[in-house]
Amino acid sequence: MPSDEWNYFVENYFGDPYMMWPDGIDEKSVIPLKDKERETAEDMLIKSLEEGSHYGAIGLRELRSTKAVPILEEQLGMNNGTLAVEIAVALCIIKNTLEYLPHILVALKLSPFGRIGFM
Repeated sequence: MPSDEWNYFVENYFGDPYMMWPDGIDEKSVIPLKDKERETAEDMLIKSLEEGSHYGAIGLRELRSTKAVPILEEQLGMNNGTLAVEIAVALCIIKNTLEYLPHILVALKLSPFGRIGFM
């Protein structure tokens, strides 16, 4: 039987997109997960990232997922806008580096509205 933490995580990261868009998500809801639930969440977030969801990058950042680093790096070169920013932030935090900051600056410079959320 799934834990309450699992149910809360799933609702936050994979719930109703209509509710997620204006209210955002509780990014930290992934942190309390343990053992198999944590591993499953990591796999789900990687799949979500590969499908183009910036929430996947956020969750992997919160998990400090070293398993996801190669996928994040691959996806960084294939995306722009909000997703590129979230991937770059995740990589900076997971790898404890600033080497991905130029990707954030490029995304901000290329934003036609001055706000990356509109890309």
